[in-house]
Amino acid sequence: GATGAPQGQCFRWNTINEGHYIGIVEGKKIEIVQKKETFRFVDLKEEEFLHTIVPYFDLKRDYQNIFDFLSKDSVMTPVVEYGWGLRLLLQDEWETLLSFILSSNNNVKRIKMLVEKIAQTYGSIQIKEKDGSRFYAFPTVSQLQSVKEEDYRLLGCGYRSKYLVDAVSKIASGDVELSLLRKWDYQTGLNRLLQIKGIGQKVADCILLYGAGKYESYPADVWIKRMTNAFFFEQEATQKQIQAFAEEKWGQYAGFAQQYLFYYGREGEKTKVEGNQ
Repeated sequence: GATGAPQGQCFRWNTINEGHYIGIVEGKKIEIVQKKETFRFVDLKEEEFLHTIVPYFDLKRDYQNIFDFLSKDSVMTPVVEYGWGLRLLLQDEWETLLSFILSSNNNVKRIKMLVEKIAQTYGSIQIKEKDGSRFYAFPTVSQLQSVKEEDYRLLGCGYRSKYLVDAVSKIASGDVELSLLRKWDYQTGLNRLLQIKGIGQKVADCILLYGAGKYESYPADVWIKRMTNAFFFEQEATQKQIQAFAEEKWGQYAGFAQQYLFYYGREGEKTKVEGNQ
């Protein structure tokens, strides 16, 4: 089965070597060593574990209930079994928002690089290691307020640079009250996020799912469209039809279904999906 979170939810984790990972969570460096099914957090205080790690890795949730619910449909049983062990991360709303603006027409490796460059250029240094390596917190809205479009372009953000400027400006001014994202219902959050340039349905759904815990979100990228079509539709469905289908079929569990399908599609390519057999 799977362990942890698949690539594509978060962009600040790096594999040091097999079973050894370092990530930045809420400005803290988190180091994990994995042996088989056991995860050990290096030098982590209990208080940090409870305040940061438990909500971030969604450790209080009973995933068995989700497994049972999704597996009621026999089509989903192998998908959920393949991805057993995956968790949906709950990340900082602001970092998630900017990261997913950068994700449009981009691959994970490049998104990680851009997020890291923005952190190194504008974020605060959190930790300096003996070997000289440094870890940076993701910059706050106010740290990015004076950054111009050409500054982002110099870092390699391309056409997305103007969207980053727009996001900072709308959130700094209170036009989009990001601090309320978790309190709003899904539709309100979606409507507010769509006011920011460069945020369409898919990016908004990613922000709502990974940054606000709106589990009815069903971010439909190329993979998800392909998987949903292969499993559930005779003819190719549109994005709108796919969203409506996910909402009706899974409701509050749509985001979890999405994660399992994404992982199965990306990692389980070997088990080629031959339509709905």
